[in-house]
Amino acid sequence: MSVKRRLEGKSEGLRPSVPTETPMEDGVRTPKTAPGQMFVFREAMGEADIKMRDLEQRLQQYEGSLPTCSLDARRIRVSAFANRHQLNWTTEEFEAFKQDIAAAGGNVQPVLVRPVKDDPAADFELCFGHRRHRACLDLGLSLRAVIEEVSDQSLFQMMARENLFRKDLTPYETGTFYRRALTQGLYAHQLALATALNVSPAMVSRALAVADLPAEVVEAFPSPLQIQYRWGLELVEALKTRSEQVLEAAARLRAERGQHGARAVHHALLRKPMSKAIPVKAGGKTAATITMRDEAVTIAFGKGRVPTARLQELRKVIADFLSEEG
Repeated sequence: MSVKRRLEGKSEGLRPSVPTETPMEDGVRTPKTAPGQMFVFREAMGEADIKMRDLEQRLQQYEGSLPTCSLDARRIRVSAFANRHQLNWTTEEFEAFKQDIAAAGGNVQPVLVRPVKDDPAADFELCFGHRRHRACLDLGLSLRAVIEEVSDQSLFQMMARENLFRKDLTPYETGTFYRRALTQGLYAHQLALATALNVSPAMVSRALAVADLPAEVVEAFPSPLQIQYRWGLELVEALKTRSEQVLEAAARLRAERGQHGARAVHHALLRKPMSKAIPVKAGGKTAATITMRDEAVTIAFGKGRVPTARLQELRKVIADFLSEEG
């Protein structure tokens, strides 16, 4: 397989898949008219194609072997756009990943780094491969890497695309990743970011909703990595209409952190009581289900479990039970 194919993830990051909005340069903003935007797009595509051709030509000399080198993991700094939450490094999954790295004597799949200047603590910055870097750092192993000059926007897009083929980011990680890019000025607005990454604007909005939740709300969950996209939107709406109640619930739940699962916390913040289902078994199989929600109790029988001829008998059983309860 050619070097170009094996590094297609890196090369792909230099080619915008759809029109992107260029940042303001020398005080001149991106044209607002359609013809103006198309001109900017063609210019950007031309620059990207030049970068692509240049990269491919330089990689030809390495045909048959990857242009990798062994670097001191301690001299590689984490990017400001890093999209892995620190809690990832405490999971059993990451521990197993580290064991695989240790068994192989290092990372088989190289990471991508870019040179940095004026940083006495680092010689390079990660473009992607943060899990591999952290594993080698913890294990005291050198890091196999490809060195390439990469712009901030290309770095951001590479990180985003890498997660399409590796461990997906959680909604919270995705949202903070997007928010950081907007805060750093890589993209003028959410639509420009969505266009550059070829994701829907709605997807970006959902992710940002999770990332922008107040710290008090995020800290009420056992882990921010467990917050779902839908929950973020629901909590945003709840904060608009009854912020005081939501924050009061968050304070209580934060004090009880670890005692409730993520779903229970979500329901408590929204004051949505969770339904409790109790199965009723007969002959080793579930014949009926008793469900309690908002203090109301319903009983659902499986199809054919209650013959019409015995409905009055069932009514009497329920009536007797309620009489006994007073």
